[in-house]
Amino acid sequence: MSIRSPARLRSIAILPCLLLAVGCAGLEPLPTVAPTPPRLDVASQVLRHTVEFDTGSAALRPGEQDRLGDFLAGLPRGGRFSFVVAGHADERGSLAANEDLAARRAAAVRSVIRRAGFGDSAVSTRSFGELAPIAPGRSPAALQRNRRVDLTAEVVVARVGGCPHGGADLTSTGANHPLPGLGCATLENLARMVDDPRHLIAGEPLGPADATREAEAIVRYRTDKVKQLQDEAGVIP
Repeated sequence: MSIRSPARLRSIAILPCLLLAVGCAGLEPLPTVAPTPPRLDVASQVLRHTVEFDTGSAALRPGEQDRLGDFLAGLPRGGRFSFVVAGHADERGSLAANEDLAARRAAAVRSVIRRAGFGDSAVSTRSFGELAPIAPGRSPAALQRNRRVDLTAEVVVARVGGCPHGGADLTSTGANHPLPGLGCATLENLARMVDDPRHLIAGEPLGPADATREAEAIVRYRTDKVKQLQDEAGVIP
């Protein structure tokens, strides 16, 4: 049986007091002013484009195809898209023929949208035939303007704002403070898990809870198959 010396016993007794003093000295008081809470903003943007066609044709001219491609490439990423594709014809020909032609023009534009990477987005087509002209008269210029497809694209984007360094920061500061980015991370996770950012808008009607849909949303999030968020400057982090 070993016997510790009186000096060693005194050092052992003093050690807890030293640890307590150092620990207390290193702690900082909780902040007296609460930081600005993070927020989740859901913004909707509507953009429009027109594609013109040759007489009696539902094929996109090379120049119109390039213009449509540039429009689709310029759409903001990171949101939920929906497209309305409305086909039109000029007044020459029968009502039935013009309605069919306008429908084929809308279908041609829809195909370009899906090939551009929006295959999972909602794309609805409509055919108005000759019933909704935008240019009166039968001049060549008026007829050309009426041989068209009107494309409306809506993008709904969820952005997390009010976060340190523009995003979630879960790094400990060593101070006696809550983690600064915890609320931001919670909001980012929420925004990534929902199928449609519109569901996050206050006042939007919600359907009944669906456990299968919620489970699928979590799987999409865990497997990195969800949309990317944008920060307040529109940049994907």
